[in-house]
Amino acid sequence: MPLSQLEEFVQYLHWAARTELQYDEYLNEKFIPVKVSGWAPKPEAQAQGKKKRMSLSLEPHYKTNMAAEEAKQAQGTAGTVSLQEQQPAQTADTAAASLAQGTAGAVVDDFDF
Repeated sequence: MPLSQLEEFVQYLHWAARTELQYDEYLNEKFIPVKVSGWAPKPEAQAQGKKKRMSLSLEPHYKTNMAAEEAKQAQGTAGTVSLQEQQPAQTADTAAASLAQGTAGAVVDDFDF
């Protein structure tokens, strides 16, 4: 995820967790929906001898994002200080690891297809 989009996505997760979430029978818990799109480059676009890569795009779920914005405004935090202003020394790797830990995810360095 581009660093420029990280703060916005973390804000989505933070405020979406404070909304009325759907329950998933398979997971046996509530979840925050995220729109995931994936694609692989065309075979002719990949250089020979290089690893195949897949690109992913993560975006907030529209309806959940609207509810998260309402929750944020209800708390009166629309004018709060941004994460970059609060923690300017935090690196992208530290932020990603913190997000993964906070969401029970895992940080993955590389994919082999």
